[in-house]
Amino acid sequence: MTKISASVELRRGKQKIWMWVFIAMFALPEILWSPVVNFVYAFLRGDNASVILRNNFLVQPDYRKLAIFIIFLQCLGSLLSLISIYKTSIKLVYKILLSILFFIFFVLSLGVLYILVATVNINLVM
Repeated sequence: MTKISASVELRRGKQKIWMWVFIAMFALPEILWSPVVNFVYAFLRGDNASVILRNNFLVQPDYRKLAIFIIFLQCLGSLLSLISIYKTSIKLVYKILLSILFFIFFVLSLGVLYILVATVNINLVM
């Protein structure tokens, strides 16, 4: 193996490691608490009553700022995953499928983040 090909292999390995780190930035909070899925589920239900798919501490109003931070990290992770998938040398079919998947994740996370930030100062005291 030449020095140049060893350098290219090392760079490809680093790219794949970073890709998995960025995927974990999105996937880990979603697996643990499902903040995006909860909001999308409640939106798709369309009922006036708030329905939560998976109850956790992030749906409580006291933890709204923490939920915003976690969903911001998910947005960042999905965006950086898109970029790293684009730079990583994997098969074109996998690259296209992963790009579509993480673009959908990014758009959903960004929508939930927008809603949470827009409603952070609304007091629901009746």
